[in-house]
Amino acid sequence: MPIIKSLLDSDLYKITMLQSVLHKFPNIWVKYRFKCRNSGILWTDNIVNYITDEIDKYCTLTFTKEELDWLGSLRYIKKDLIEFLRIYRPQREHVHITHTPGGTDLDITVEGPWFLTTLFEVPILAIVNEVYFAETVMNEVAIRDMSTFFGTAETRLSQKIEIAKKEKFLFSDFGTRRRFSGYWQNQVIHKLAKELPRDIFGGTSNMYLAMHENLTPIGTMAHEYICVGQSLDSVTLASSQTYMLQAWVD
Repeated sequence: MPIIKSLLDSDLYKITMLQSVLHKFPNIWVKYRFKCRNSGILWTDNIVNYITDEIDKYCTLTFTKEELDWLGSLRYIKKDLIEFLRIYRPQREHVHITHTPGGTDLDITVEGPWFLTTLFEVPILAIVNEVYFAETVMNEVAIRDMSTFFGTAETRLSQKIEIAKKEKFLFSDFGTRRRFSGYWQNQVIHKLAKELPRDIFGGTSNMYLAMHENLTPIGTMAHEYICVGQSLDSVTLASSQTYMLQAWVD
């Protein structure tokens, strides 16, 4: 099974930003670059080939009618966005991957029109994370005991749920881009939704999980939106935040 099985397996704020980009900035060209913040990571040929294959699979996905109906039910999503998403498909030629064989450098860039490239960010980060853990941690675990590995994780999750019940603080999940795996995020969200009231577990940024667990999708915009405004030729740096926030309100 592919790591990313649905275009909804991403954060809500990518869709809300996309709506603003379509309406206000359809001619803006952008470039994203992956940056690994951990030093000394060895990006083996197997890992890079695995990542490349998963991105290839991701670029075959389209939104289903059920997914578009769910998105369209959100009060702030406009009909023209749904019609755009009906024909949208990630374009593989917008993604470029290079690496030195057996080296420590992995270069992933996404470049193209903003409205056609913004949705790549979260899935690619989720793919990189899951592939890395599958090729390192999970290979080690498979030699030992998988049930013990996830059993320990279940125990820790249960302990955190009890703390949340006791302290009664409100939190939401924003873990998609940093998750160990799609399977484990699914398990975590299902357990949180089942065992915690909504005044403690408020929801998740992951649209796919929000839809299937009947949770509130959480998110507004990312700093990406403001960053693009800082680089617009027609706007001064000093006024760029005001400009972008007014465009958001509009």
